[in-house]
Amino acid sequence: MSLVIAKQRNNKIAFVSDTKLTSTKPGRSNAAPEKGVIKCVILNEYLCIATAFEDDQGIDDIIGKCRDVNKDFAKVLDILTKFTKMRTGVEFIVGGCYGFCLLYEIKAGKCRKDTDCWIGSKAGYSEFEKAFQEMEKGFFKYDFEYCTEKALKQVIEENKVDTVNGFVITVDNNQGVFHYKTALHIDILPQILPPGFSTMGHASAAAGGYTVHYFPSNAPYTALAIYVLQGNFGIIYRLRDKGLLYPQVFSNKTEDEFGKICQQQGIYKIASTPPQ
Repeated sequence: MSLVIAKQRNNKIAFVSDTKLTSTKPGRSNAAPEKGVIKCVILNEYLCIATAFEDDQGIDDIIGKCRDVNKDFAKVLDILTKFTKMRTGVEFIVGGCYGFCLLYEIKAGKCRKDTDCWIGSKAGYSEFEKAFQEMEKGFFKYDFEYCTEKALKQVIEENKVDTVNGFVITVDNNQGVFHYKTALHIDILPQILPPGFSTMGHASAAAGGYTVHYFPSNAPYTALAIYVLQGNFGIIYRLRDKGLLYPQVFSNKTEDEFGKICQQQGIYKIASTPPQ
């Protein structure tokens, strides 16, 4: 069912979610990048919706309805609350930043305002909370976004919860508006990708770490590009049917080649990864 966490501290909100790469065998020994999906969607610069679900029937349609009324925050809450009352196994988090911040968790027809929200895998959230509490004891305890992001990464790395995996996607409002976080750093996917993709293990010299480059994404945030250096492939997640962002995988591409594809498709790209 995946896992999405959202936290608010003062006038800052951070969403983190996995992309849940669909597995074909127990233990996630095979996971295909083309089976992932971006579940945090930015309807406009001041409104972000995240969802977790057991099946995706109707998800794109209901988010599309929210896009149609994206200037009306209360209407969006009402649409999603009624939807979860009719459909079991679907949950939402809604965040707004209008000079002040709003954060709501929507489950089973109930909508509640909070500063700490989660949806999706209960087992995954339990592991996340353990990791987050440890993060808060460390040097970065005052950086709630960093702690939230790192705690979810740890859940994925430890590979204890089959329904939580893939890439970590972060949305924040650090510049006063929601945007997908741009980053260039080491990630860990403890799994082997299917034929056509490189084997990638944990981030150590012995096991083979690798670099994930999250390209910048600009308003209206209908696309997000990611490049995996050692995997030699890129993924462009693109809006489909006014709903979620679905992937298109570009195999056997250098970062420069993938960058040119992004440029051709109107997706901004920052400088390439330095040679390793």
